[in-house]
Amino acid sequence: MDYKAHIIELWNKGFTAGEIAIECDFTRSKVMGIVNRAKQKGLAVSKQPAPKAKKETYNPQRTFDFDFIDVPITPNHKTLLQLRMFDCRWIYDDGLYCGIPSEGTGSWCKEHHKIVFIPNSKRKLNATAV
Repeated sequence: MDYKAHIIELWNKGFTAGEIAIECDFTRSKVMGIVNRAKQKGLAVSKQPAPKAKKETYNPQRTFDFDFIDVPITPNHKTLLQLRMFDCRWIYDDGLYCGIPSEGTGSWCKEHHKIVFIPNSKRKLNATAV
């Protein structure tokens, strides 16, 4: 059997280009080239793309409910050049940074970390409330 006919036969049975390439010891690109030329001649069947999940559109009126914890933060007010490796990167209006040690929470101290990051459970709830 001709290898092109074999590739087209496997494609029409529903195999992917990667699976056909492994079986026939070709590259995926070669398989796709053969299949595309066969589609133009009407020998290969076009596969229907998988249904795409509906993307959420941007809604400027959507509001998020954040549970901000009112904990008084006494920042160290450091400049960018004064910040050390694990100091909080929360920036204030005057251009100074918080500077409190982050204690393993990334680039922010514990209080600012609670403001910056939204837990996945709340993120999903807010996304569905469009």
